[in-house]
Amino acid sequence: MTEYPPEEVLKSFEKHERAAIKAGLLPRERSAHVIPKVCKDFGVQYVISPWQKPHPLISHLESLYSKILRQADRGAGAIFTGVACHLDSFFPVIFPIAYGTCRLDVRDCIEINDEQWSRLKCFPEEHDEFMFQVCDVFDIGASLGCYDDFSMPDGYAGDLFRLSCQYMEAAVAAAIGNFRLKGAVQSAIVAAELSVKSAAVVVSDLNETQLREEIGHRISDAKKFICTDPRYDWSALAAQIKNMPELVRNRYDPQSFSRTEARKVIISAQRVIALNAASYSGATSRNKFYVPTR
Repeated sequence: MTEYPPEEVLKSFEKHERAAIKAGLLPRERSAHVIPKVCKDFGVQYVISPWQKPHPLISHLESLYSKILRQADRGAGAIFTGVACHLDSFFPVIFPIAYGTCRLDVRDCIEINDEQWSRLKCFPEEHDEFMFQVCDVFDIGASLGCYDDFSMPDGYAGDLFRLSCQYMEAAVAAAIGNFRLKGAVQSAIVAAELSVKSAAVVVSDLNETQLREEIGHRISDAKKFICTDPRYDWSALAAQIKNMPELVRNRYDPQSFSRTEARKVIISAQRVIALNAASYSGATSRNKFYVPTR
């Protein structure tokens, strides 16, 4: 690398990296876009081959990316990131992007170490509950990706479903980030509300004005717009909705949430989305990826 002044290499890198950011390229996409441009600036041929050692400049730039970007940002990403809980601990569950036919190892999708996993398996009922939450994440992810027998609504209902998943991911990020959990709870409530409204649009073809006037933030008021469709089990939805604080009141209430209280709301919201995903698709990951021990 001595023939390439480090300050000049860095200057070229920053120019192309910032241009890629401005163009909207994701972190994981940028190295393949930026490195060839930097190489061109220095007259280096960009060649990646299993039979040829990469040029030192290429190796240097790849090393630079590994240092300035988080590993999570450099990865392939996920269709959906949810959560499973044991006691008051939150474990990220990642439904990965996949192409073609592949074998999915459930354990590989959970950010849990061997000691935590062994502890969990010592308590069969808690292990079953944990794995059912993992299956909920899979139902949501499979619906978003339209994998196998899963699908998601079209049009406005689909927009609401995707929004509900995004708010759910925000709740998960706040919970696993060990921040104060008020924001996680609020995001989870919004996620559940949007999911229920998506189902109401599917069943009763409501528009935005009707959703606002007929349901608003009163999630339980959606019952009459959903329960007429046999695909949707309103009693199962209602069992989760009752765990939700009222959205507007929670927004202004200074009350804080313990980890176990937040867990109840977050897992219930995720369950609402999973129930709607499974109901619309007519498919579920339960008993497919996991058979309960009891």
